[in-house]
Amino acid sequence: METHRTSTRRITGLQPTGHLQLGNLLAAVRPMVAGQHDVHTLAFIADQHALTVDHDPARLAGLTREAAAILLAAGLDPVRCVLFVQSQVPEHAVAHYLLESTATFGESRRMIQFREKAGGQESVRLSLLTYPVLMAADILLYAGVGQDVEVPVGEDQGQHLELVRALGRRFNRRYGLTFALPRGVQPGSGARIMDLAEPGRKMEKTNPATAGVVFVLDPPDVVRRKILRAVTDGDRVVAYDPVTRPGVSNLLDILGCVLGRSATGLAGSIRPTPGSRPTWPTRWSRSWSHCSGDSPTSAAIRPNWPGCLPPAASERPRWRVRCWPSPSSGWACFRLLMLTPGDQLGAMVAKSRSDATTTLM
Repeated sequence: METHRTSTRRITGLQPTGHLQLGNLLAAVRPMVAGQHDVHTLAFIADQHALTVDHDPARLAGLTREAAAILLAAGLDPVRCVLFVQSQVPEHAVAHYLLESTATFGESRRMIQFREKAGGQESVRLSLLTYPVLMAADILLYAGVGQDVEVPVGEDQGQHLELVRALGRRFNRRYGLTFALPRGVQPGSGARIMDLAEPGRKMEKTNPATAGVVFVLDPPDVVRRKILRAVTDGDRVVAYDPVTRPGVSNLLDILGCVLGRSATGLAGSIRPTPGSRPTWPTRWSRSWSHCSGDSPTSAAIRPNWPGCLPPAASERPRWRVRCWPSPSSGWACFRLLMLTPGDQLGAMVAKSRSDATTTLM
């Protein structure tokens, strides 16, 4: 029987402008799956937002189903939450028009993301200007009076949430109390994963240079290669400093999300040995393994030592992990894929495509 601990509604949308990547997984998908047991979760694929930029309709339809399939494969339960495609709920377009009649041109033009995306383009779609109002409609449509509504927002989306609240207040004053004003919640760890090749910019699924973008459906070997080629620096000491050492700090952020530890604490646990490089992960185990118990004193990788035994055949395939010594916690493991077993995810997504079609259509 479906149970929820609170009456809070949490609304999350994913734009199918490209293949979902590591930042989406850590900041949006994992918290969504974990939180569905505690709050009323509404998850949707924001395909209408993807129309604001140049796109191929057939590819957009495929990416929409792919995103839904990944959510299902990741553990989102359609019985416990609500999963839908934005364009299949016509009330979103109706609410968009009503809020457009409440918003002003100046409010939309001041949006930072509009200026960034429109900069340098000869032709800018009108929908790119008004898409923050559509975002407001996506949220306020499910924020009736008396509802406690929260919206996960990243560091670069605070301005959009303020617009949502401003439009909600203005609509309520003009037409009577209609909407509850949503509040933003920070996703916490994984909120800002940076590009592995350009750690000064955020990892984005629309980046045409994919060397620094880890996609959720990348094969394990591709994930490994991208991480091993990540930009770092020449300093022998591993330290967390996003300003002066963004590359190393980004890897620590990713590792912290995977292990559930702070990046600063991880940096303090990685120490160089005399006459060698720091004991930072430099290559990956060649067998399926997982770590537990005490570790040997050698810094060499030993995937079959007693504390890192291969799992039973019934448990394979499991995570492919890399183990290395850590003074504070014995041995630490960096999982190549963070949510579901890498070799199974493709099969799970393939199966989930039919589930997505049934659920969404």
